[in-house]
Amino acid sequence: MVKYAREDLLINVAKLYYESDYNQGMIAEKFDISRPFVSKLLHEAKQRGIVTIHVHDPARTETRMEKEIRQKYELRRVIVVPSAVGEDTRARICAAGAKYLNGILKPGDIIGLGSGQTIYLSARSLTKRDDLSKITLVGLEGELSNLQHSSYQQETIKTYADALGGVPYSMPLPAYLSDPARKKIMFEEPCVQQVYELQKRANIAVFTVSALSTGRSMSFVRQGYFTEAQMKDYMQRGAIANVMLHFVNQNGEISAPELEERNTGLSLSLLRQKEYRICMAEGRNKIDSVTAALNGNYINVLIIDENVAEGILS
Repeated sequence: MVKYAREDLLINVAKLYYESDYNQGMIAEKFDISRPFVSKLLHEAKQRGIVTIHVHDPARTETRMEKEIRQKYELRRVIVVPSAVGEDTRARICAAGAKYLNGILKPGDIIGLGSGQTIYLSARSLTKRDDLSKITLVGLEGELSNLQHSSYQQETIKTYADALGGVPYSMPLPAYLSDPARKKIMFEEPCVQQVYELQKRANIAVFTVSALSTGRSMSFVRQGYFTEAQMKDYMQRGAIANVMLHFVNQNGEISAPELEERNTGLSLSLLRQKEYRICMAEGRNKIDSVTAALNGNYINVLIIDENVAEGILS
């Protein structure tokens, strides 16, 4: 462990926690110290006046970009974190998302979870809670995984449940079924119906979006759901974004309606009904997909980096 002067350690820990949205576990790992010691340092920083707490109206303390995006799309909240090189930006977004979620949770909440690495990392940023009861975690998508590639869905739901003391449920189906008739049959199964009812009752949805031309969405081809020719056809028909297994155009409208009868993601009409629709995304390649989801009114809490924010406003 690197030795730090006590005051330097207090300042560094306080800056990471209050300015960079690190949680106590991340700070403990960074400095090779225990979580209880981090908590003690934060308390000491307040006692010594290194940290002073002022409560402000969020509408008056948000940045210019946050305010412009919030007002433009009539959102509940926008959080913009600084863009950085490498994984730092994603870590900051995940930490900010976990902190926001911790601030709104109440006993009895049902949290619906999308899939992908960003949502998985946000689960690892959660602060453990023992003050909540009857919390339920439910996957909002079928499993987009095989032995070679993971969507992190099972791990995400379990990690959220462990942190929040909740009960986990996942959709026991693949992302897409082979035909509409098979989907109809599978959705009549009691175990699927149980998860579907929880999906409908969820009051919070936490998810990300992806561009169809790059990254995670090309795993549809790698995992055998679609051919490259089919993906090209969807994009030529205007599909630019994947929102919970639904392909949408720049206006947020369904662009491949035939897939709606095969996919196992929560319907976008049900997504719009959620009290909190929290989307986390980072990187310039997400600008168009985030904008499409905003245009479709699928998001009301947006947590992004400066690059995405600038792209949305340009």
